[in-house]
Amino acid sequence: MKRLSVFLVLSFLFLSYVVAQTTYFIDFSIGNDSWNGTSPSSAWQTLSKVNATSFQPEDSILFKRGESWRGQLVPVSGNASARVYYGAYGYGSLPLIMGSENMYQTSDWVLESSNIWLCTSTASTDVGNIIFDNESHAGIKKWTVSELQAQDDYYYNLATGELRMYSVGNPASVHTVIECALRNHVINQIGRSYITYENLAIKYGAAHGFGGGNTSNITIRNCEISWIGGGDLNMNGLIRFGNGIEFWSNASNHLVENNKREIAMISEYLPEQLSEDDVLKEIEKIVAEIGDVSNSDFGKVMGLAMTRLKGRADGNIVSKMVKQVLTK
Repeated sequence: MKRLSVFLVLSFLFLSYVVAQTTYFIDFSIGNDSWNGTSPSSAWQTLSKVNATSFQPEDSILFKRGESWRGQLVPVSGNASARVYYGAYGYGSLPLIMGSENMYQTSDWVLESSNIWLCTSTASTDVGNIIFDNESHAGIKKWTVSELQAQDDYYYNLATGELRMYSVGNPASVHTVIECALRNHVINQIGRSYITYENLAIKYGAAHGFGGGNTSNITIRNCEISWIGGGDLNMNGLIRFGNGIEFWSNASNHLVENNKREIAMISEYLPEQLSEDDVLKEIEKIVAEIGDVSNSDFGKVMGLAMTRLKGRADGNIVSKMVKQVLTK
């Protein structure tokens, strides 16, 4: 009888250990949060579902390659015996988690005064950066409305949550992508421990990419981290902040290896940049193709130019050359 009791106890412990080892799949395109998430064909869809789930040590949460999510990932801790793993499955580019909202529709903006456009949606927190047209350039953050003087200058009102931008024409007509990076950590790991992240892409957060104090035993490996930071640190209009990976206050036993930073990615993938003279020539070609133009056509010319010169010229230079050509 004693031998049987020992056997039953060991069997129970073994089964408990096996049950804890679960792999969950997240697929934004065809997933469904009402499914069980334990196979690619029954994958979940959203970060909200992931954040609401109490994972167990040794569980794996895998995001599908080639897919993207908006919002914040809040991980679950493992323990000294087994970690919780956040990674990727499938083929293609790394799964992308973005801490931004894309205000790319013309209905997202209304003209408030001369060249000052108001976003029709208020932001829940500071817009620390705005990235345009698949990373061709970023906007210039200003601290008052009166400072909005040039194309893509923007101002976030801390009291009202309103976002305003200087643009000659509706911003969504000038640009095809307007990523408004919010002042949140893209991965908020405050108080977490015994976690491994691998093969994830983190972008467009205006706080930290991976952020949180009081952490321990976290590994970040083979991730791509870019376009992070710019948020108002103390929400008082004085200091901007943000790092790709930030550990602070009682942080210990972390490993960060083989990650690709924004600078490395730019140097590897960004095409050779055009000179101002070359940009001017391209603008002149566009204007010749359109025909009769005036200053009121700035938005149209700018939109065509940013599409044609994508990745080869800074947006501020393009804007300068468009104005130069239209005022001839």
